[in-house]
Amino acid sequence: MSAFKPITIFRPRQNLVAKFRSQDGSNLPSQTVLFANLSLFREYARRISATTAGKLDYDAAEFAVENEQPKVSYNSKQVRFHNALRSDLLRKRENFIVNKQATKEATSNLSASTLDEALETYFDYVSIELQNNYTLNSYRTCQVKALDLLITHDSGITKRLGDYRFDELEFKFDGTGFKIISALRALVKRGGTAESSLYLIQGQIKRYFKYLQLKGYTENIPLYPKVTQPKPESLPFTEEELETFENHARELYEGGGDKNFLRGFYLARFTGARKHEITHLQIKHWFKDSPVHSHFKLPKAKGYKLSEKGSVGTLFASNDTLIEFLDRDFEGRDPEEYVLANDSGGPWFENETCYTRAFGTKLNKLGIFGKQPWHSFRHTGAIELFEITGDIYIVKTFLRHELIETTKRYLNSNRVNHVVEKNQNFLGKKTVRTLRNQEPKNKLIEINPNQLKEVA
Repeated sequence: MSAFKPITIFRPRQNLVAKFRSQDGSNLPSQTVLFANLSLFREYARRISATTAGKLDYDAAEFAVENEQPKVSYNSKQVRFHNALRSDLLRKRENFIVNKQATKEATSNLSASTLDEALETYFDYVSIELQNNYTLNSYRTCQVKALDLLITHDSGITKRLGDYRFDELEFKFDGTGFKIISALRALVKRGGTAESSLYLIQGQIKRYFKYLQLKGYTENIPLYPKVTQPKPESLPFTEEELETFENHARELYEGGGDKNFLRGFYLARFTGARKHEITHLQIKHWFKDSPVHSHFKLPKAKGYKLSEKGSVGTLFASNDTLIEFLDRDFEGRDPEEYVLANDSGGPWFENETCYTRAFGTKLNKLGIFGKQPWHSFRHTGAIELFEITGDIYIVKTFLRHELIETTKRYLNSNRVNHVVEKNQNFLGKKTVRTLRNQEPKNKLIEINPNQLKEVA
């Protein structure tokens, strides 16, 4: 049996976690994430090395995570770095334990008799682990949707799940858990939520019941039918749908209507930007490098981390159609204006949900259904870029994903198979190997669309 490691690197997910045992105290999970990825850990280790060893030895940093004592071969600077890094990590772990216990003590005197009444103390509990406001809000949305479900008790009374008293929960096989899943499936069938959301919602309500059991509100957890995680499917726009939306948005733009639909369309269509990135862009963030190259410097957005250093990130905007539009659209506008702006130059909407609602309503009025506003543009760009290049790592860079596994979710077999078939004919061709091994030239290569069609 291996020795217990209070802090360790979890290689499959490339993150750093703190682990806990029963003797560490009650109210603790089996583990918690200290650093979501190793890039963040590297930057953290670099800051410590600056005051101890002078420069970062990353191998020594990883060794300090899982080993109490430094190597005997270390010099004095390496020893100081090892001890300082490990002490600080253990301090982070201890602070987590203290905060968890404080949360338990603070909420132990609070009384709740229904699922609704215990919800806020639950979010006080989970907010210690969740540092991203977006994730926390996503959890809350799932819980609220679940607690709004109408559930019929065996007594014949039907009411909201949130109004259920703890003593009304039914823990048998066909009890409350079964009824929750049935109600969620009925909600999906009515179009009240997406199929993919069902899995997320049921996962969050299960987590909530585990919390209620931990706090002593319930002795058991309701039994649930198995809900399979849906296979990731890309839902890009068709060419016809893109043309329909673009034409309508251009009519609005040129006819004195709302210009933000065309602005948002071009940004989402050609950059793969996320919604919160687009909504925070100001004109001053755009830099035109050449007639065919430009980029945005992404500003920091509340609740979102745009780079491992917490500074701005770069959004490539090197598309001639987009550059031509931005040149024309930005002419005469105040650099402090938001790209998607209201009449006074401020953000189009104060709430990001309104951006989704505006685009979603517009899509539906145009007869375009089943597409996720904003994100489907991102899917479309990713798939189109893969079909052009056949290189998932180029797509990863375009989407600015940290992990290739995230990028894979954007591509299903229907979108990959024909790319494989199209390029198989190039296997073994000397021309391809020659081109591949050539040193890159500092010039643009224009691709004739007709040639691409011929190859395809």
